[in-house]
Amino acid sequence: GALVGLWLGSLEAAALRGGQTALDLLLALFSDANADVRSAAATAVASFASSASDAIEPGSGSDSGDGGTGGPGPRPVSNWLWRAALEGALALCRDRSDKARAAAIRCAGILAELRLDCVEEEETEEGEAECVPAGAPPGLVPPEPEADAAPGRPLQARLAEELARCVSTSPAKCQWGACRAVGQLYRSGAILRCRSWREGGESGPQDAHLALLGALCREVAGAANMKVRIQAAQALQQIPAEPSLWAPPEADAVLAALCDSLQLLQGGQAPRGPAEDRNTLTYIKALRTELRSLGQHWARCAPENPGEAALQKAVTCSELLRDLLREAEFGTTVAPAAAWDEDEGTSADAPELDQAGGSLLAKRLQAVLRE
Repeated sequence: GALVGLWLGSLEAAALRGGQTALDLLLALFSDANADVRSAAATAVASFASSASDAIEPGSGSDSGDGGTGGPGPRPVSNWLWRAALEGALALCRDRSDKARAAAIRCAGILAELRLDCVEEEETEEGEAECVPAGAPPGLVPPEPEADAAPGRPLQARLAEELARCVSTSPAKCQWGACRAVGQLYRSGAILRCRSWREGGESGPQDAHLALLGALCREVAGAANMKVRIQAAQALQQIPAEPSLWAPPEADAVLAALCDSLQLLQGGQAPRGPAEDRNTLTYIKALRTELRSLGQHWARCAPENPGEAALQKAVTCSELLRDLLREAEFGTTVAPAAAWDEDEGTSADAPELDQAGGSLLAKRLQAVLRE
């Protein structure tokens, strides 16, 4: 951390002169024998990446090191170093130390959001020396055979697979960080921009998207830790409104996860004491807010009609969905739901989710349940 501090306040935070030296030294610490050092190194690389993204663009303005002429300024850190940083972070995501894993996951998320385009450029540059990551850190858990990085497989595809695995792998602090990292990956839009993902095939965006979406939906629907569920719901809201990412099966998975999460909240365990009661109520309120926002995102992005299984879940949870909509601070007050019988009900009996023409989610659900 002190090492990075030497450059964070400098106008040349992203310059080759100092930045490459700092990043080189930090990456060497990824293989340190001490787990605390590996964790601190990953945290420092994440901070350095954030600082470098805010640095003054080369060749712009009087502070660019060119006397204000607009000429060549400090060269940015080489792309292959950012690739090395992401490779190292992915390796540390399997460290035996929970602390090192959590720091590495956070680092991977920041690099995915801010530096993945640099990695893509590095892969296409001719004459650029290929980055060969250093040996695995001493605490590295041997990867499962099927998770090995096959020769030629793009780093971006391996990033998606590793984050999807981390989302579902305890402890909770690592799952929380992985959910956040997936949200950063979606928010960056890199999953749609990167050449290796655009070209389809085994490394196509759909395969990466399915792995990430499935992991997030499982956590929203049933994670034991409330904070993980909240973060997973936030990550799903970052999925771009791109039709290829919202095909009917994927859209149905999001709606089903939303309904399952509401049902799990309804049958939740009672708190064991006053302090836990306060914390639980805070988390429940936050989760319901995120689920409502997730529902709105689904309503904006999903195809018109959900499949039969998702529709049945929506019918079963119609009253829970109605209650969720009523809680909106600035939204339409939803009238109490009428009794709904799947076999005997008619459109007149359908739960009135949107009598006053409120939110888009309410309109979509009302239309779906009336069919």
